[in-house]
Amino acid sequence: WYQRRVRGTQCILYILQGKYNECNTLAECLNRSTENAFLVYECGFLPILLKQIDLQLQEYKAENRQSDHVEESFAMRMLLNTLYTMMCLMKAAEQESVQEQRSAFFKELSEPMHGYDNLGLFMLEMIYSFEKGLSILPIKKITLIFWKYLLSTLGNMEDIADKKAKIRDENGLHPWVEPKDLPCSQWQVLQPQFPDRIPVPDMMEDESENPNLLCPSEDGEPSRRLPWKPKARQADVELYLRTCRQKF
Repeated sequence: WYQRRVRGTQCILYILQGKYNECNTLAECLNRSTENAFLVYECGFLPILLKQIDLQLQEYKAENRQSDHVEESFAMRMLLNTLYTMMCLMKAAEQESVQEQRSAFFKELSEPMHGYDNLGLFMLEMIYSFEKGLSILPIKKITLIFWKYLLSTLGNMEDIADKKAKIRDENGLHPWVEPKDLPCSQWQVLQPQFPDRIPVPDMMEDESENPNLLCPSEDGEPSRRLPWKPKARQADVELYLRTCRQKF
């Protein structure tokens, strides 16, 4: 049963990738990939795919898998690759004829599934399981899907700003103006607490007009850097980076 599921997922992923062995050019492969993504979605494959991911997750939890080997999580990687490929292809589709299907696809991802409110919470549950010791989960692929889901449903920063302005206008609120006088240095954060002790240079001034912004380097020449030393040692930073690389 496990081998049949993996083989079936590989076949679907091959179709989503445009059946590259049967294409003559890269453009033909990309066009086929987009067409196949919508075709697979029309056939009702998305609920099946999400169900398979949930079943694989529950299987890992039941067995308390702790392995870090790629071979041990091959089935989950194939399932997540298939989902991520569908999301990327359908998000990039710009043809007018597929916009309705595209909207329906991402709307379905935002609906409840297998005990979760949406795909984002489903991915967060997998991230939480990884942090709790289920190290067999491919955390990079899970994080990529979560990131792509947020971009596809919430949009980028400009889209969020437009939605915010529209909702405020509908509710009779004044347009939101981003504050421009936020603290830009530790001086401006601490100055209200110690007004007589900490001089506050204007960080928005030109460096040539405000020499206090330029701190002397070891050779005596001015350089643009913070006037205080960080609390973390360089060795601690390097140890943290090595630990993160080994973990993820």
